[in-house]
Amino acid sequence: MRRLYIASHGDFSKGIKHSLEMIAGNAAAAVSTYSLYPGESAVDFTQTLKKKIAQAPGDEFVLMGDLFGASVVNELLELSTFENVIVLSGMNLNLALEILLASPEKLTEEKIQEIIQNAQQGIQRVSIEYLENDDF
Repeated sequence: MRRLYIASHGDFSKGIKHSLEMIAGNAAAAVSTYSLYPGESAVDFTQTLKKKIAQAPGDEFVLMGDLFGASVVNELLELSTFENVIVLSGMNLNLALEILLASPEKLTEEKIQEIIQNAQQGIQRVSIEYLENDDF
């Protein structure tokens, strides 16, 4: 079983989950969130997760954090020593959706890289190009 945790500074993780619920419906019910607020430490969350991971060695834990190098991801990084844990940073809705809807088989390194590339492709500058048409 895959367990997906989304962690962020502030309510960003809750917003991502809400959007997942709108797009993926009931599949998003399995997503858990963590929000770090001023004056708090992500250490408590990491310790709670460490216990859950130890109690479910057959499950795959995918932990996504918002900012590489920031406190939330740095704390999650400690959990990457478990064989059944994948830690990703720089999360966005594309990445969360790709992970949520991925096939239930264990994620391989190749599949993880494919998911990351797919998520990155959603980051683009977009604009409307107006074409002149003499017929109007």
